Amino acid sequence: PRSPVVVASLSLVLRYARRLPEAEAVIRKAIATDPSVPIHRRQLVNLLLVGGRFREALPQLDTALAASDSDVVPNLLAYRAYALAHLGQTRDARRSLTEATRLAAGHRWYAEATSVAHVALGDTAIALSLLEDLLPVRPEWWLIAVDPLYDPLRAHPRFAALLRRMNVACTRP
Repeated sequence: PRSPVVVASLSLVLRYARRLPEAEAVIRKAIATDPSVPIHRRQLVNLLLVGGRFREALPQLDTALAASDSDVVPNLLAYRAYALAHLGQTRDARRSLTEATRLAAGHRWYAEATSVAHVALGDTAIALSLLEDLLPVRPEWWLIAVDPLYDPLRAHPRFAALLRRMNVACTRP
């Protein structure tokens, strides 16, 4: 219960199982115990985004950005773009996504977060291209098959084909 990675992983599994209240309770308890653990704040951000609580996610993103190592900043900026896009702040969302993309240049492992931002902005073809490039080199991202952030892509033929190539089923939650 004191391992940040184990607690974050438990919350992540609960998120993928769409048990959002339980996942949030786990993470909020961890943050209350030690607010300095960055992975917990990032997991809370993801839960708020999945739950459609975009306004609530923005200050959590600010806190996470201030406390995070530079290696996760592109992801957090992409998630900021995701939240802003859902709030109708398209110009600010694109600005955040542009910065995330600039910082992530040459590092394909950031494509997962930037693809989510592209989905929120309606750039489905770009999001799918990023995923198609990412998944052969990052096979652990098969988890997009269950990640609620990708629900808008579930019915898309390219998304389904991508998951089939990875031997993963694509079903509606």
